[in-house]
Amino acid sequence: MLPPKEVPDGLTAIEYQRLSIRYQMLKWPKQMAASSRYSMALAGDAVPEETRRKVGALMAALEITFTVNDAVNAVRGTFEEAVRLAGSEAGKVLDRNETLAKAKRNVGNVFSLANDLANSALHKVVEGVVLPRIGLPIDYLPEGLSQSEYLKMGARYEQLGFAEQARAALQKTIAQGSETMQGKRAKIRLRTRIPQSVVSDDATRRYVDALKLYITQEIVDAKAKLELLIREYPDFEWPYIQLGHILLTASEVDRAFDLASKVVRQNPNMIKGWLLLATIDLIYWRIPKLEEHLKKIKLLDPECPELSTFEQLLELINQQGMR
Repeated sequence: MLPPKEVPDGLTAIEYQRLSIRYQMLKWPKQMAASSRYSMALAGDAVPEETRRKVGALMAALEITFTVNDAVNAVRGTFEEAVRLAGSEAGKVLDRNETLAKAKRNVGNVFSLANDLANSALHKVVEGVVLPRIGLPIDYLPEGLSQSEYLKMGARYEQLGFAEQARAALQKTIAQGSETMQGKRAKIRLRTRIPQSVVSDDATRRYVDALKLYITQEIVDAKAKLELLIREYPDFEWPYIQLGHILLTASEVDRAFDLASKVVRQNPNMIKGWLLLATIDLIYWRIPKLEEHLKKIKLLDPECPELSTFEQLLELINQQGMR
């Protein structure tokens, strides 16, 4: 059962703390803030300062991990680098385009910029000029880079929604030495984060377009594009995950659960499917299931960056008697 839309009166401090975590998973900031405030007010001096700080840090980590989308961070990082192109050939191209010139002057306005990126002509400028100039070309993989550089490229292509480019960069990493630290990380990333089947250019383009809409908070249009994608490309896992996160915010948690379950049935190694299930476990407060799913994630990738936040949260739940 979902938590109530309105934060109820008369609960205990622990009940409010539990609610705040569930609201956070649903991305309901108003309810999350209210329940956290009620929890701290009721607990008073009974909560040690160290615990208060830990809870605050965990909530901040949850905000970064689950509320700020990978694609938002990738867009921000990409255009911060674009700014540093001033004076170069690509910088001159940016200057000739009004939107990108504005981006150079004010990179912080990421959401406004991303909205303009929905324009297809500008999309071509970004893919054809900006991304290659910062080491992320769409049509080819550069030669002569180090293992670390190819590994980083793979992660960034994944964030931006380019599955085959990510696959190629990770395969290049492995080819330079599968038993090095970077080679081992690339093998894990390739197995647990990249789609099992080859993703067509059409599916990639439409998925990237859906991400742009999501970034600019055009949620209805993003949802529609993703719904169509999963019908036309049922073997492409990423749209299911992105659609699942949109559905959580819309309180369609059962449907998000169905999508995540389909992903992990189809590809048991797809770690973001298990992460989405773990998020849903917290919404429904199914802690034994959460523990089961975290074990699965840890088995797939002991260094999974999202895992530590879940583990710290589980530790807090157990320490505070919130099960």
